[in-house]
Amino acid sequence: MVSGSVQRLFGYYSYDYDTGGSTNAQTLITVGASVGGSTTRVLLDVAQLDEDAVGFLGIRLGTPSAAFDLGFGKSLGEGSDETIPWLGVTGRM
Repeated sequence: MVSGSVQRLFGYYSYDYDTGGSTNAQTLITVGASVGGSTTRVLLDVAQLDEDAVGFLGIRLGTPSAAFDLGFGKSLGEGSDETIPWLGVTGRM
């Protein structure tokens, strides 16, 4: 089974350390794909927040109604070699 998703999320935050408070709009775009069965899947996601992008690679293990995601994330921008561990919980309705 192969599945994919594209999401566009909008958010605002209203705190700026330099000015003491301002409202800024942000748009988060995610693109993802997964391959496998209902209990074990390989996941690949990319999240874009303004000019920054983060890629996620991992595996989903569990049952058809709930699962754990294990993997790592990495900044896709220039000059960053840091890899971040990733643990998530997924529930399906």
